[in-house]
Amino acid sequence: AGLWFAEYAKANNIDPKILIVGQPAYADCRMRVDGFKAGLDEAGLAYEVKQEVDGGGSKETSLKVAQDAITANPDINVIFGINDNSATGGMAAYKEAGLDESALTVIGFGFEGVVGREALLGNTPYKAAVAMFPDYMGVSLIDASVKAAKGEELPANYESGTVVITADNFADFYTKDGDAYLTNFDAIRALMNQ
Repeated sequence: AGLWFAEYAKANNIDPKILIVGQPAYADCRMRVDGFKAGLDEAGLAYEVKQEVDGGGSKETSLKVAQDAITANPDINVIFGINDNSATGGMAAYKEAGLDESALTVIGFGFEGVVGREALLGNTPYKAAVAMFPDYMGVSLIDASVKAAKGEELPANYESGTVVITADNFADFYTKDGDAYLTNFDAIRALMNQ
């Protein structure tokens, strides 16, 4: 996510003033934030983290804490959220503050449900998210269970694949079927073979 945003920021002349909506009680959420910053640093992007807040992983809490952060730092123009609810809660706070949404870039992590997908496709500031494909993780667990039952050797670790999803590549990984989104498992398997 950090590498993607650094490229996006450079291409769009963004001077990043970042709000991070995290959930520091959990190591994996802290690692998401650390990884985002490491990507920015690796890309050589100059940026300023204006504030880091604990959104608790919920949209309601993220909205509340982001409201305070945006009031204190109205120059924020980037929000990184550790999940869809954190990212969209921060985005809602920005909108409620009456700030120019065209100046905002939102990046999420997880892309685990309808909230993030609708935000990404809805012509909003939500521009990208790291997709973890939780439904594919389930498929991977079943595949590993079948192999274990057959006595086949299993790797020490399974990777389920992640990718930055944007409006441009969304259709490579998802199709809409009524109110649901169907995941393209073959596209995820192809990620694993790269």
